[in-house]
Amino acid sequence: MRKNIFKFLKQFHNFISPIFSLLLIILIGIVILSFISHLFYSDNYEFKNNKIIISGVDSQDDLGVEEKINNFQNINNKQNFLELSLPIKYFSEKNIRHGSVNNKNGWDSASFEEMTYQSYPTTNITLSDDAYSNENRPLGNPKSLEQIMKENKTCGKNKNLDCGFTEQIKNNYNENKDIASYYLPIDSVYKESFDVDNDGKDEIIVFACEIGGNHCPHYIEIIKDNKIIFHAEGISIDIKSVDSKNGFYLEWKNASNYNEGFCCPTGYVRTRFVYKDNKFIPILEQFVNYLKIKNVDN
Repeated sequence: MRKNIFKFLKQFHNFISPIFSLLLIILIGIVILSFISHLFYSDNYEFKNNKIIISGVDSQDDLGVEEKINNFQNINNKQNFLELSLPIKYFSEKNIRHGSVNNKNGWDSASFEEMTYQSYPTTNITLSDDAYSNENRPLGNPKSLEQIMKENKTCGKNKNLDCGFTEQIKNNYNENKDIASYYLPIDSVYKESFDVDNDGKDEIIVFACEIGGNHCPHYIEIIKDNKIIFHAEGISIDIKSVDSKNGFYLEWKNASNYNEGFCCPTGYVRTRFVYKDNKFIPILEQFVNYLKIKNVDN
């Protein structure tokens, strides 16, 4: 009897061992796959609804503006935007945004707004709420050139001291009298007109820069029925119309665009605004990087 029991146990062991070994191999495989999955798809860093989700942060709104910019650009701007060695004569100078010249007064290198890198649009808006306003304000009253020049002689202790830029003020007044009369002598201006609220009528778009300033414009205002209905500010800020005539593109620079100084931005951020409930709201954003060319003779 005992002999039969031992024989049965031996047969059972011989039968179960391969199954046990297979199960052990499967278990080890699961552990290894789980480790690899955690390594490459960590919950600390993932995409959801085209936004970067970071563990410990419930919302992108919990991050500061610079953190949003850095997080977004780490994903969308992986390329090193190196200069391409090509003859600059192959490209139009009207698309040059900045560059350096050689001793022959030719371009040594330049950045072009042509064949730019553009990130895929996202609903993650990094433009600060402080950079724009929908507050409606009266435009005020226009001033004559005589009044403007009188205001321009009120700097310092000497009330008869000319604050300078006399010719610039006169030229800006003569070229844009209908709108410059509201802004001079503090800011020089020029204007464009296009429809931004889809009412079939063009609004006045004012581009303003402090007299004597550089990296213009410094701010942009939209005027409708003699009221300022939108204001945005920034270094070399710009605004572009959209085909739908509902809203506009606001083009602005963030900190990372000025890695090479205010003279030489690497690109800009394009934010799409739409007109809704009597105000302009941002809905999409996109990063744009200029094409950089190092000139070579050919």
